[in-house]
Amino acid sequence: MTRTETLLILISQALANGFEFRRWYQANISPEWPGSEEAVAILVTEGRYYSLVFSHDFAGRFGSGAQMNFIVPSATYSR
Repeated sequence: MTRTETLLILISQALANGFEFRRWYQANISPEWPGSEEAVAILVTEGRYYSLVFSHDFAGRFGSGAQMNFIVPSATYSR
């Protein structure tokens, strides 16, 4: 799976949850909207997909996530 395909899947899931890709793109990348496919291509080719993936608005559309607990065995160290 390519970055473009992965990004398209993520954007479609975020869109289903109320994310406005066009509005985000115009506010953060360029005020000129080239169309959704071209916008994704620009994000991928210029390495700007990080700005989308780590955007609070984008990430917030995927929910709060699950809580993780780590159990580490106790250890005793001699001096």
